[in-house]
Amino acid sequence: LKGDVAHVVARCGTVAYRGQVLPMEEDTVQSVSAVVSEMLQDGMKVIAVAQKKMGTADHITSADEQNLTLVGYLAFFDAPKRTAKASIAALKRLKVTPKVLTGDQADVAVSICRRVGIPCGRVLTGAQLDEMADSALSTAVEEVHVFAELTPGQKVRLVAALEQNGHTVGFLGDGINDIPALCEANVGISVDTAVDAAKDAADVVLMKSRLSDVPAAVRLSRATLKNIHENLFWAFFYNVVG
Repeated sequence: LKGDVAHVVARCGTVAYRGQVLPMEEDTVQSVSAVVSEMLQDGMKVIAVAQKKMGTADHITSADEQNLTLVGYLAFFDAPKRTAKASIAALKRLKVTPKVLTGDQADVAVSICRRVGIPCGRVLTGAQLDEMADSALSTAVEEVHVFAELTPGQKVRLVAALEQNGHTVGFLGDGINDIPALCEANVGISVDTAVDAAKDAADVVLMKSRLSDVPAAVRLSRATLKNIHENLFWAFFYNVVG
């Protein structure tokens, strides 16, 4: 069995350590927490792995997912691209405020955001979001830039809150869990390497996975909109005066 560390550990009665199987006692749980916390703070995504001998059983139920043995972790590090920090800075110069909405653990989100220059003094998790009234959330989305451990529905709620505050919201996502927010946003943005359903839901698909293309697109779209407004003005002026 593999999955979220807290959920897996809660189902374990023992832990495998240096060839021995030891009871999962309070100090063992604290040790697990310390090891995992260190990896999360380094920006790694961590999955716990546990096992259980089922003998001759040919059918497994949810009740069998107890008294497992914790055998280790899978840790993944997805480093930000070198251009990410410069792209974030370029968006800020264009008065575009980058915010992170992710299903990853809060520690992972904070580690990544620190590397690319997104403020992360305060982080809101999905669990905290569920306890907030809409009025409180309306204020929080202006002040907080990092939202972690989110469900797809919570991402939609955050996008909707920003829109209700009068913002034009672009949402960039590439996974199944991003589809509802892609549909809710004023502009849904995906990438060519995304799952097909996410690309179908998006308004814009970037043919290369480069964040630097986003500020470039903002500049181009603003110039285009300015030209359209100027042409409409002069067309109206000539029609009225002529």
